Amino acid sequence: MRRGLVFLLPLLVASLAYLAWRSVPRPVASAATCTERAELGTSSQPVALEEAVPIGSSRAAPAGVLRFEPLPEEPSEIVVHLVDGVTEQPILGAEVFVLDLDEQDWPGTGFSSDLPNPDIEAELRARGRRIESDAKGELHLPIPRAWLAVMARKDGLFGEASVGFDSAPETTLRLYSSRTCVVRTRNRAGAGVAGVEVVLRRGSRGEFWRGLSSSDGEALIPNLGWLLAENCRDEETWCATVSDACFDPPARWFEVGEALPESIDLTLPDAQRLELQLETSDGALAPIGGWVSFSTRSSSGSSSVLRLPRVSSPRAPLVNGRALLARAEPGSWLDCDVWLAGEQSFSSSVRVSEAGAASTQATLRIPEYLQIVLARPLDANGEALANREFEWVSWAQEPNDDIEHDRQEGEVKSDAQGLLVLALARTDLFPNEPDDPDELAPQLAWRGVLRLRGPGQELESAPIHFSTLGPGATRNLGTLRLAPATPLVRGHVIDDRGRPLAHVDVGIEQLHSVDGQVETDASGAFAIYGSCPGGILTLRLDRYGYRPAHAAPEIRFDCGSSPDLTLELVRTGAVHISARTPRTLTRGLCWVLDDGVQVQDRELDRARESELVESEFDQVRPGSCRVRLENRFSDDAPLMVLEDVLVRPGERTLDPRLCEVDLSRFAAESDEPAPGAPKDEAVVLQVVDREGGAIPTGRLFEAFTCFRSDSVWRGGRVRIEASRSYAHYTIWSPGYCAWSGDCPERSGELRLEPAWHIGFVFEVPAALRKPCWLLQVVPHVVSSDFGSSGILHLLSPAQLGGDGQVSFEIPGPCEMSFTLQLIALDPTGTTIVEGLEPQELTDFFMPVPPGDNIWEIEVPPERWEAAEKALAGKR
Repeated sequence: MRRGLVFLLPLLVASLAYLAWRSVPRPVASAATCTERAELGTSSQPVALEEAVPIGSSRAAPAGVLRFEPLPEEPSEIVVHLVDGVTEQPILGAEVFVLDLDEQDWPGTGFSSDLPNPDIEAELRARGRRIESDAKGELHLPIPRAWLAVMARKDGLFGEASVGFDSAPETTLRLYSSRTCVVRTRNRAGAGVAGVEVVLRRGSRGEFWRGLSSSDGEALIPNLGWLLAENCRDEETWCATVSDACFDPPARWFEVGEALPESIDLTLPDAQRLELQLETSDGALAPIGGWVSFSTRSSSGSSSVLRLPRVSSPRAPLVNGRALLARAEPGSWLDCDVWLAGEQSFSSSVRVSEAGAASTQATLRIPEYLQIVLARPLDANGEALANREFEWVSWAQEPNDDIEHDRQEGEVKSDAQGLLVLALARTDLFPNEPDDPDELAPQLAWRGVLRLRGPGQELESAPIHFSTLGPGATRNLGTLRLAPATPLVRGHVIDDRGRPLAHVDVGIEQLHSVDGQVETDASGAFAIYGSCPGGILTLRLDRYGYRPAHAAPEIRFDCGSSPDLTLELVRTGAVHISARTPRTLTRGLCWVLDDGVQVQDRELDRARESELVESEFDQVRPGSCRVRLENRFSDDAPLMVLEDVLVRPGERTLDPRLCEVDLSRFAAESDEPAPGAPKDEAVVLQVVDREGGAIPTGRLFEAFTCFRSDSVWRGGRVRIEASRSYAHYTIWSPGYCAWSGDCPERSGELRLEPAWHIGFVFEVPAALRKPCWLLQVVPHVVSSDFGSSGILHLLSPAQLGGDGQVSFEIPGPCEMSFTLQLIALDPTGTTIVEGLEPQELTDFFMPVPPGDNIWEIEVPPERWEAAEKALAGKR
């Protein structure tokens, strides 16, 4: 007995000493004392899963020592590796230019989206500074205040990228074989056409380059290879086309990866110039800025045919209430989406003159509920603020309530004379009807603030109450003096060692809305300007590698108190996990870490051979956390729970309980694929017409169990990947009937039959055969028997011809309804009268059988008279 006590006494003393050592805060170790990762597998025994404990239980640490290693200190520079984008080999001796930026999305934020894209290489050579790479082909750049644009050129290779604080400690700039490509725009006679917008488009997404043809009809695309590598990496095709308002704009398609073209020729259809002018609701000129987006209806005339989606849509800037569209198809209808300064918009339609005129003019009237407001903003000294950008913020409040409703923020600019024009939605004068007729609409008071942000100061107006403006199409506020604004909050952010912390995102939340997010500067300082109606505001801080201390309370303050705060963030830690997994798992596993505030998860990939699978949680709040092993495809109880995993600031936790966790019990019996498993082979269908000729392009509709998708196929073939073969497919091309069915078992030929057509004849009274009346038939899909009805939704209205006839292209058996409408136009017959709803003359249901059919539709005379009288009385 005594001999046993003598033996246990030293062990008890050692245990107490170890516990005391664990309870003492430890300083961050220097980089020289880092434990090598190679020691991870030799310091402890694997932990078998049979030792797992239920939630809420704790387990003693197995054999091994709880260790920590310091995380790397924050870098002070960014190392940029210059490599060949194809071979990944380093590039030595490249010519490099860098340019300081305020925004990452350059040149998108530095140039107007209505103008051609700049030559990035020329811009950086002209505005940037030239630097040298080292002997390894690397650039060593100090972390910038915001962002840097970095360009490198080596013979025929070119690359450009934006780097910033998030790019540290190292990033890669890939250079690609690039050269200039010439796009020639020609009319049908072969002459060059100037002023044509040339765009490059991805196969299934938006445009990535825009240019303008010169006086000789040529547009130069600089560094085409680099543009394609940066924007079409996951695409199969790309095209060069023009952004005009013509029904069938020319497009040249190319496969991604094929040899770069030296030149591209585009033959343009006939078009004319469209001059568009905006009027207020009382007929006066609206001298407002903004932009107009145009879309051509898929049918101009009395025949509605199905077409592929346009690959580009033109848009034109609004300057003093006028917009100019260089090219529009004669006789077509254009749908216009108008966006006005002040973030207000409306839609309307215009008709282009018939062929023969060099240009056409049209007028769009702004709806009555949009009021145009003019003002001349002055600074605190009474000086005019000309050619300056402002922020317009508007919101609504209920009486005695601090809640903001329908808050909107937009940008507006003053002209060279200091005049500023914006549009207001006067919902206080024209309120929306409530969904429930018995429900009382809330009494909202609308107001707005005009704000100018400049370096080192911020000027803003006093709140402008809409109720003081009164009704009317236009209101002139005269001079509007702006005064220095008081920030909602300002302060400094430091780390747990008292050092200023830059690049911290600071934002304000109130009722889940965020206002005025800013970033701390090099001294850790910030100031947030804005407006709030009252109440309590909450400050949110976000920076990679730092979080508030574990016990830190929320930062809250009263609106209007304008506090000056000193805030502290502590450096986060990391938790490292390693596990031995079999080559094939019977279930999906994931690690879950919960630090009491944030929950993170990491999927567990299977190992190759007998390698360890390592996972790491970063951004973990210092303190104690819980780690779980779960089945990620079910809500079953965790397979393993580890409590009290210690996390220290700036250190990586190496807990022996999380080292080499043994997951062998989840091994599958075999790594071989199951019998009958589908092979990884695609089905390729060659699409041909009735005579066996290739059909070059069309659409593929895929219907899966829980979602649908569609895409455009080109080159006369449709490719269906084996992994997607379980869908139901519809394959169609304009002018043909659609094929619908399950994926064929093997590749082969798919033959499409010509599309059907259905026509209607109406007897139109002579009194309605005038330019100021528009008669059109609107199709509606009821059901289809050929798979996806998404094709039929491409059918647009068709206007009656002079003979009272109209026809529609039908791609397969279906049921549809058609509505004959009478629409009022202005006296010139070019614009639909705003505010007058179309009058429905008749609505008829039509099952569509195979073949071409023409049906005579009778409209009672009294229906013609009633529709004409209703519209004439409202003009």
